[in-house]
Amino acid sequence: MASLKQNFGTHLRQARKLRGWTQSELAEAAELSLDMIGRMERGTASPSLETIETLGTVLNVAPATLLGGVMDSARSGKRAKLLERIESRLAKANDQELALAERVITAALSKP
Repeated sequence: MASLKQNFGTHLRQARKLRGWTQSELAEAAELSLDMIGRMERGTASPSLETIETLGTVLNVAPATLLGGVMDSARSGKRAKLLERIESRLAKANDQELALAERVITAALSKP
C-alpha cells in the first residue's frame, strides 16, 4: 500500500500535469526549490501544511485534492479541470455561499 507521502506525490504530479506545467514552473510559482518539488512528487519529502496550501493555491485546486480527497483516476481532460475549478471555488466559499451554490446546482440539475 502506498504511503501518504507517495499518494500526495502522485496527486501533486497529476495536478501539475493537468496544468501543463513542468516541475520547474511549479517550483517557481510556489517559491520552492526544484529539488523539493521532485522529492515531493517521488514521495520522499513531507510537505508542511503551509506548503500544501501554497501548492493548492498556485495549482488552483483545493488542498484536499493534493491529499487525494477529491481527485481520482476516472477524472481526466476538460471534465477534470472543470470539476477541480468548481471544487477549488467551493473550498473557499463561506457557509452561506455554499448553501446558495447547492441550491443553484440542485435547480440546474433537476429533471422536470
